[in-house]
Amino acid sequence: MAAISSKRVQCIALLGPVLIPAIHILILEKFWSDYTVNVSREHCTCSCWDTVFKGPYEAGVARYKHMYFNATENTFKIWALTVVCTIVFYECAKNVIRLCLDGQLRYDVVLMFLLSVFSHYYSWWSFVNYWNDDFYSQWNHQIFFTITELYSTGVLYVICDRRKEIKKFHLYSVIAVGLTHMLAAGFDQFVINVIGGSGFAHQVIRDLFLMIPDILNVVIPLLKLKKQKLAIKTHYTDDPSSFREVLLLVVIVVSGLIIVSLL
Repeated sequence: MAAISSKRVQCIALLGPVLIPAIHILILEKFWSDYTVNVSREHCTCSCWDTVFKGPYEAGVARYKHMYFNATENTFKIWALTVVCTIVFYECAKNVIRLCLDGQLRYDVVLMFLLSVFSHYYSWWSFVNYWNDDFYSQWNHQIFFTITELYSTGVLYVICDRRKEIKKFHLYSVIAVGLTHMLAAGFDQFVINVIGGSGFAHQVIRDLFLMIPDILNVVIPLLKLKKQKLAIKTHYTDDPSSFREVLLLVVIVVSGLIIVSLL
């Protein structure tokens, strides 16, 4: 029975990395249908393909391929990043599903964790495009958002488990990242694209899916702090006062905004 449950968990966990890219492309196909070009597979060729992985079987100008790649350093980077992201996503999904089956999930925390998946998928897709296009004007900006989002999601992943104690440090960390992202996005694309109505439909949806998780990452931890009288009582005698924690939170958020403005 345990083996069957384990296989079921593994199969469900695989659905994420398998289906999300496919769903993404299907959605883009709907939004960008005006840019779709019908390709003649009989006459379509590619002259910028190095044919290294085909060797003597096909050289020179290649006929139509569903997928082709060049043997370059950036191709390796794309492959390595994709493998790492897929494995991490699968392992996280598997552990969260197992916690759910065991009745050990904190559902408000796992909601924040699941909503963060889009931002990480967006980061992966952005890096793939940067390397694929050799276009790096937003690279440093994206690095900042990706690293801080990874940290916040890592905290959420740990405290998804009911058996793990939630400390004020966990909640303030998530709030700090969420606030920084909200304010940075407000100064960046969200106000122009969504509030100002200047964005295309796909940009509005993208910005909403990036902003909503950040809002919840501020609201839900604040509600948990209030409900628990500004956090679960810790056993450490050197726990800082609430004033010092709020002051540190402000310093972190302001520092984050300064860093974003300089990138």
